[in-house]
Amino acid sequence: MRKNRIVVLFWFALCLALLPLEWGVQAQIPTDTPLPLAPTETPSGPMVYAPDVANLRLYPNKDSEQVGSFAPGQTAIVLGKTEIGDWLLVEYFGAPNNQAWVFRELVQLRNVTIDAIPVVEVPEFVTGTETPTLEPGVGAGGTPLPERLPTYTPAPPVEVPQFEQTTGTQTSGIPPALYIIGLFMLSLLAGLLSLIRRRIG
Repeated sequence: MRKNRIVVLFWFALCLALLPLEWGVQAQIPTDTPLPLAPTETPSGPMVYAPDVANLRLYPNKDSEQVGSFAPGQTAIVLGKTEIGDWLLVEYFGAPNNQAWVFRELVQLRNVTIDAIPVVEVPEFVTGTETPTLEPGVGAGGTPLPERLPTYTPAPPVEVPQFEQTTGTQTSGIPPALYIIGLFMLSLLAGLLSLIRRRIG
């Protein structure tokens, strides 16, 4: 009789010890925090932006020699303007003195207004022989001009996947807790049968 009680108490204590492991605290997977993007440098100072192809000329005159052209989306530093502001003097590598004139209506101003651009002295225009239209990126005489790097466009923010909280490992089929409860019930049944036998005997 005492031995059966010890067996029953042993199985009961074992079940109580294993149940907290089954219903433990949920484990949380740490989520990755997106790193802040480094600040990018943006061009400063007076600039011009060409939304389309724009011819560059040696003098501020449509009949002047063409020394190059802007490709769509190209930018350049603006150095000055004519007295009435219809032509702009810009920095353009490959042209004489690395400077050329562009018609004001073909470009857009950036970081400056037309009134803030200084008026520069325009040399006297001498009519010469007509020159053929140059392709973008080609200087006078058909020589290729140094390639200008495009302006940097910031990339869209990186989306870091967020991991949801998950519970402990789950197995398909019958949960382990049912096995423990079943064993516990079997032990109780065995104890009861033992008691009945002893009383009958």
